[in-house]
Amino acid sequence: MLTGLRPKADLIAGERRINQILEIDEHSDYPLTHIIFYAQEKLKLKSLVLCSSDGLEICSSGDKDFFDSNIEMLSAAAPQLFKKTESFIQQAKLPQPQSFTLYLNGSAVTFCNCGEVFLVVVYAGEFPKPEQISACHKLSRELGWFCSKRAVV
Repeated sequence: MLTGLRPKADLIAGERRINQILEIDEHSDYPLTHIIFYAQEKLKLKSLVLCSSDGLEICSSGDKDFFDSNIEMLSAAAPQLFKKTESFIQQAKLPQPQSFTLYLNGSAVTFCNCGEVFLVVVYAGEFPKPEQISACHKLSRELGWFCSKRAVV
């Protein structure tokens, strides 16, 4: 759902950066559910979950068998992972991470902090390809911008 902001050219251009990353029609607007679906397909991911800062699923795409037992846990874990490590990272005088990748049951899982939302990426193989990781980070930055400026979640 859009926030009601006027469709200024720079806002529209910002929205369409996601389309460029996913190589979909740059002149069309897509709901978040379609963006997540296209991202999961384009990047050849096992699953992709966009969740709120409360740990609730906003939308997802991918392996339904995997989701039946894991989607709620992945959604809930994403914000908690960043929250629980924040003080430790500060004490260690390290910069706050934008993502964590864990290796769980033969799959790499990346948790990305997108500001107002979190992106959980489950790769199809045990070790993700560098181009997949790079594309997921670009996508998470754009989703963070989109959800903070244009979407109501």
